[in-house]
Order: sequence, then C-alpha cells, then structure tokens
Amino acid sequence: MTGAIRGLFFEGALGVVLTGLMVLLFLRDWRSSLVVVLNIPLAILASVTALWVSGQTINIMTWADWRWPSASWSTSNSHDRERPHPSR
Repeated sequence: MTGAIRGLFFEGALGVVLTGLMVLLFLRDWRSSLVVVLNIPLAILASVTALWVSGQTINIMTWADWRWPSASWSTSNSHDRERPHPSR
C-alpha cells in the first residue's frame, strides 16, 4: 500500500513537471509555467476537498454517471428506453 501511494505521488509530480516544461517550451514564459505547475495540484486538492466535504466518493460519482445517462446518450426517441448494459 505504501508503495502504491509513493508511486501515485511520483507519477503526479512527473506529470506536473512535464506539463510545466511543455508550457515553458511552447509559450517561452516562466510565469505561465509556474501558474500551470501550481494550479494542477491545487485543482486536485480542491476537488478532493469538495468531495470530502460533501461526503461523496469517486465511486459514488462514477456509479451516478452510469445510472443516469448524460445528454450525449439521449436521442430524440430514446427517452423511454433503458441504457444498454456495458457488456453488450
């Protein structure tokens, strides 16, 4: 378990660094890169905090998305049909 958490932090840090380098490469502005590098972890922290405060989990959110189809699943004549099972 500790190794998995350590790997998660490593991959997250690697993603932040590589994203910052790409922004630096394309925009050639270190301030924009710093904004990206700081905002990625802050956005993740804010999302996790909002889930925790509301008592939700990612599992509940993914179940809710599967259970209640979004507008992309609906067509003009499909409102009375059930959503197809994922295995079909």
